[in-house]
Amino acid sequence: DIETISYYLYKRESYDPKTGKPITLGYQQTHTLKITVKDLDKTGDVIDAATNAGANSIQNIIFSLSKEKKIESNGDALRLAADNAREKAKALASTLVVKLGDPISISEMNYAYQPRPFDYAMAGAAPSMEQKTQIQPTEVTISLSVNVVFEIK
Repeated sequence: DIETISYYLYKRESYDPKTGKPITLGYQQTHTLKITVKDLDKTGDVIDAATNAGANSIQNIIFSLSKEKKIESNGDALRLAADNAREKAKALASTLVVKLGDPISISEMNYAYQPRPFDYAMAGAAPSMEQKTQIQPTEVTISLSVNVVFEIK
């Protein structure tokens, strides 16, 4: 998946010291693309293909979950957090010698985790042409909490 993030065209000028008038030296174009790679094993190949095609700047690499995986993972995490909340409430109710009733209030806090960008330049610059670019993905973490208020019978 490739999408344009920005496209700039700059006029490069200098000034003639004799006349004080601008002289057009040419134009400089910057085209910034966002490339989404779903197969992590191909990330290095995509970087190599981009640089071989003339890309002269790799700004960063961000590892994240697909929308589908976020939905699935959040659902799993919510189920685990809700089960954990119920088990803790049962343990407290048992200790306090009361009966646990139905939930009367439920809230959830989802912590959006933005993975830290991988700075390609900081990783030792571009590899030599004989080497393939190697990218080691980072772990993506989902964190959320569930607050459940139970009725006490």
